[in-house]
Amino acid sequence: MKGHIDQAEKIMHQALDMALKDKNQQAVTYIYDQMANMLLRQGKFVEAEIAFKETLRRLITSGTEKTDPAVIEISLKLAQIYSATRRISEAQAGFQWCIDTTEKLILSSVTSSSSSSLPSTQERIDVSEKLPLPTVSETTKTESPSSSSSSASTAAEPYDIKDLKALLGMCLEAYARFFAKYKKYDDAIVLFTRALSISENDLMEDGHPHQETVTILNDLGTVYDLKGDYNKAKDCIRRSAQLAQRLGNDHSLPTIVCNMASVEAHSGNYTEAQRLYRKALKQAERQEDSRTVTIIKNKLAQLETDTLLKKK
Repeated sequence: MKGHIDQAEKIMHQALDMALKDKNQQAVTYIYDQMANMLLRQGKFVEAEIAFKETLRRLITSGTEKTDPAVIEISLKLAQIYSATRRISEAQAGFQWCIDTTEKLILSSVTSSSSSSLPSTQERIDVSEKLPLPTVSETTKTESPSSSSSSASTAAEPYDIKDLKALLGMCLEAYARFFAKYKKYDDAIVLFTRALSISENDLMEDGHPHQETVTILNDLGTVYDLKGDYNKAKDCIRRSAQLAQRLGNDHSLPTIVCNMASVEAHSGNYTEAQRLYRKALKQAERQEDSRTVTIIKNKLAQLETDTLLKKK
């Protein structure tokens, strides 16, 4: 795997040298964007931040508006980097700017009748209160938000309202995960709920909810679980599993079933938790998902230990 990554980096640097030599500015910007995304996936946050900021600088100096969706998407990734590197205030400001700016784009792109469906100012998250630094160690891996097109696009086209709402949903999800990471569960629930509404109502595909709805329901259920609201957690995760099956999203099922097992374990239903962990394990093994298999085995072993201790 490392060899493939090194080869990809080498190819990108060669492409960048060629683009610079040819003075192809659009290609240079595109390559910087791709390099930044690759570095982010690798968890190389310092290098990724530099590359994203260079991409932003090039976009703006080439005439891209500071409120363009491409700028918002890169700014969102920068906010995620700030979160991963514990720059709390910068992360909060970044996430909120992305949400505010996307909402303004939507309001300016829809008719007065459709704009009334957007949340009011009172429903927005107040980030004036500083979050405390976490007291437990965090993982350093952060996920780059997915996009069907490069974030380094400079085409001057009218903004598609559905694309803007998808971007807003992506911003809300990212900020919700930030709040969940720092144990601000109520704030995370508000944002996940807004993202869920967008995914279920505004991003329908052929009469079906968007695939991202599966992920949002699962994540929302996980937050309810962390908060100790087990009934709501089960409801969200059950809906996530049912929708995944309906949409043919089978690769998500091991993780979803594993999360349901965790809720059952946290609520004291050890027998049901064990059954669900074993079901999730079989699904992950069939999919040859070694990472998920390892996670489930660890959780199953911990459950068995807890069960023994309870009997004593």
